[in-house]
Amino acid sequence: MKAKTCILVLGMHRSGTSALTRVLNMLGAQLPKTPLLSMEGNETGHWESQKIVDFNDAFLLKHGSTWHDWTSFDAESLSRTQRKEFIEDMGALLRSEYQDAGLIAIKDPRICRFADLFAQAVEQAGYTVKCIQMMRNPLEVNASLIRRNHISPVHANLLWLRHVLDGEYLSRGYARSFITFDGLLADYKTCLAKIASDLNLEWPYIPESIARDAETFLTPGDKHHIRSTEEVLLNPDLGPWVVDAYMILRRAETVALSKKDMRALDKIRENFDVAAPMLQSVSANLKSQMTLVSDQLENARNEVIELTEGLVQRDKELANALWVVEVSSGKYAHEKKIKKRLEKMLDERCSKIWELEQKLKTQMEYSVHKQKHMDALLNSSSWKMTAFPRKIIRIWRRKLPFLIGLLAGKSARAQFKNIDQIGETAEIARSKATVAARHDLAQTREQVFETDWYQAVSGNKIIADKDLPNITISAVTYNSEKWMKGFFASVKALDYPHRKISIHFVDNGSSDGTVRVIEAFIKKGAAKFGELQLFQRPNEGYGAGNDYGIRRSKDEFVLVTNVDVEFYADSLKAAVNVAVHDDAKTACWEFRQTPYEHPKYYDPITRLTNWNSHACVLIRKKAYLEVGGYEKRIFMYGEDVELSYRFRACGWNLRYVADAVIKHYVDLNDLTVRPNQLSGSAAANILLRYRYGSYVDILAGEAFLFAVKRHEVDPVRRQAWEEATRIVKANRLYFFRKRKFTGTVHFPFHEFDYDIVRPGADVVHIPFKPEEKKDLPLISVITRTHGDALHHLHNAVASVLAQTYKNIELIVVEDRTDAAKAYVEGLQAQYGDKIRYFKSADEGRSACGNFGAAQAKGEYLCWLDNDDMFFADHIETLVRALENDPEAVCSYALAWDALSKMDGNKPVELSYQLPEMHCQPYDKQRLLNENFIPIQSIIFSKTLFDTYGGFNVEFSQLEDWNLWVRYAQGGVFTYTPKVTSMYRTPHNESEREARHSVLNDAYEAVRQTNLEDVAKLSKKKKRRKAPGKPTRKTTRKTARKKVP
Repeated sequence: MKAKTCILVLGMHRSGTSALTRVLNMLGAQLPKTPLLSMEGNETGHWESQKIVDFNDAFLLKHGSTWHDWTSFDAESLSRTQRKEFIEDMGALLRSEYQDAGLIAIKDPRICRFADLFAQAVEQAGYTVKCIQMMRNPLEVNASLIRRNHISPVHANLLWLRHVLDGEYLSRGYARSFITFDGLLADYKTCLAKIASDLNLEWPYIPESIARDAETFLTPGDKHHIRSTEEVLLNPDLGPWVVDAYMILRRAETVALSKKDMRALDKIRENFDVAAPMLQSVSANLKSQMTLVSDQLENARNEVIELTEGLVQRDKELANALWVVEVSSGKYAHEKKIKKRLEKMLDERCSKIWELEQKLKTQMEYSVHKQKHMDALLNSSSWKMTAFPRKIIRIWRRKLPFLIGLLAGKSARAQFKNIDQIGETAEIARSKATVAARHDLAQTREQVFETDWYQAVSGNKIIADKDLPNITISAVTYNSEKWMKGFFASVKALDYPHRKISIHFVDNGSSDGTVRVIEAFIKKGAAKFGELQLFQRPNEGYGAGNDYGIRRSKDEFVLVTNVDVEFYADSLKAAVNVAVHDDAKTACWEFRQTPYEHPKYYDPITRLTNWNSHACVLIRKKAYLEVGGYEKRIFMYGEDVELSYRFRACGWNLRYVADAVIKHYVDLNDLTVRPNQLSGSAAANILLRYRYGSYVDILAGEAFLFAVKRHEVDPVRRQAWEEATRIVKANRLYFFRKRKFTGTVHFPFHEFDYDIVRPGADVVHIPFKPEEKKDLPLISVITRTHGDALHHLHNAVASVLAQTYKNIELIVVEDRTDAAKAYVEGLQAQYGDKIRYFKSADEGRSACGNFGAAQAKGEYLCWLDNDDMFFADHIETLVRALENDPEAVCSYALAWDALSKMDGNKPVELSYQLPEMHCQPYDKQRLLNENFIPIQSIIFSKTLFDTYGGFNVEFSQLEDWNLWVRYAQGGVFTYTPKVTSMYRTPHNESEREARHSVLNDAYEAVRQTNLEDVAKLSKKKKRRKAPGKPTRKTTRKTARKKVP
């Protein structure tokens, strides 16, 4: 039979036994199957068996003791039957916890109290017992116990003394080794060699093989309450027994215990046992008297007498006890000092009681006065008449949270049970706060050119590598092995100083090879990156995992990211560059995702958003700690929205950084994750309504959930709705009690989403990588303006200069007026030739546009009238579409119709529409009769302008429609079904009707001209070769050449 060895780790609580046990485990010692979970005060783990701890607690309790009892526990006094029962039960438990492992480590400080009996049980289970006694400075142990368990210093001293004396005495006869916690932290390799020598052990793994893990685990900085040996010797409160025992056992680390040492320890133990009953009596008296003082203030004079008598009696008992103690030990205690301290305590207590007497007297006088007033009020007729209304109000206040839940749950379902169309409930589930929330995002549009963050986005402020801050990446994993290779490769490729990047991996209990590949990455990257750490924890959700990683960061910024992402090389630097230049009240900076951009709304000028997706987001740690971190009740899906709303409720801003790009692996057709995502997202939406929404929002959300569940026919989706209902039912009251709805900060809810979304979420778009940006064509954006329209023009210009596509020139051309000249010249001081100003002498919009296009230097042109705006990726999206289709000469995307009004002199968007006719695939024939391409939504080759001319100057309306019809004869148009820009139209119904009337009047004349122009161009095509788009293989000179 194979020999089996058990290492018993003996030592007092808080003495470093956990650290030693974990290191033994690294060397190959088996740990229990059900380990005690980590907790506050010991975050790295306890490493003992939860079942053995519970068994030992029950054993001590059964025989009249507890873990914090410092009196002697005599296992020899147990009956033979009781000892046999313990040995058999513990043997069965050991076999269950450790199976048949050849080398095991058992640790529980309670074992010190009955180590001999426990060792017999281990031997009965087939193991050879070998012991390690762990020693730590008693002052350090006491400080830790006082903080964790709130016990007195005297009690802590007695506990320490009991555990170390009994552990040493009861382990005699077994092979053993003495180790100090300081020695383990200072030089663990020497300690392990000593243990192996003392216990005649050969470790399964050599200490050199665990060096990296051990050095990471045994961090001296994690040790708290540091005290020196000199402090022990000079501290009068410890007493001679504690000091002598500590010095003898500390010396045993380097010199084996002699018979003289053991006799000295036995003497201390015997004296301690003799004095224990008297000390216990004194301790009980002290506790009883203190309780009496605290509980009977109403009879203050009697309490003074009782307290005085009690203190005198205590003084006598303590003096007698100390006399016995000192005579037994041969040394004298500090009796006078203790007596003086007690006298001072008595004086202070008497003074305090006198103060309380005075307060009590004053309070009683006040109470008598108030009672008279109350009696008069209760006997008044008005009080009697209002009895019933007051009862109703009390019931209402007490039951309000319950009634809200009931109203939003059962009553909502009852109220909406007759609604047959989901669309009806969807309409009411769109919060009225959505418009106000978008207005909040737009409040600072006028000031963007004055902000450093905008200068960073537009490329005017770039932070040097040496000034980049240290950051921590927090990455939560759960069976994520398949993503790690790509994630690691993209991290290594980041254009950011690697020594300034720390990574905290938090694994939520993976069962695949995730932990193994992370450990391999940490081993290889330890010398290249900052701090690389892996924390293994139970799966408490995405937010809880990141919370653990964030709180252990030492840096100002923490990047929270999924591991199913890959970073663009310049992404981190782009985000950090904006963050360090941003104002101090911005909490988060969200990365842009590809191939599917997150579709939620962000303001195209301020780049503020109502919530951030936390698939990849940079967070200011100060803000995170201030608001309290992720909501633990949300396991997954919605925790990012909740934290975003809490940030905004506390006055923080959230930013979207479109230049910071990550590739996020999202399979829109993967049905395996859809049910959980569906239930989790829907439940989170309803629960967030309880915390951040109005009462109407809460009611509407519950009704919408009920309606979709009622009409669902797919069994999998119906099960998801049922699960969402269960989650809401279990948590709605908790979220309602923590409401943060004030009405001053607006939190949008849009059905089961939150803010409105830009159409095109399912459109694949691949932004240009850094290496691709070197040879991209120049794009000329022409903006027409006229008269006093600077507020409109400001927004248009701001949306251009901060595009993710940087090779742009902006031409502002003014129709005969010069109101914009000074404004543009002011911007030229910052942006140079990137923005140019011209004034058109010819009359009309069309002539103005043609004059601007003639000044353009770009290979492609784009119109942006002064009341229109681009989203950040507009030009990039259109240029990428041209790159993907070598035959195309024009590229256009969808655009929102922004229904707007003027707030003073500021334009404000109230709602957005997407005309259905715009959403159909490009059709050259349909273009002859329908104008479905908004003017700002398209870019086109300048060769088309050179060949087919510009706007027809006869038209002041629909001039762009005629232009597209002519350009369509010159080549292919490519269409991207994603909203990347917006144009404004009046929100006022009468103004809209007047505008439509003008367009309708112009429609027929332009349509006839379209047909005539096509006919003329068709005849020319028969004689001449049609122009084509300059391909990327042609030279720029050839691309600029006119085509006949």
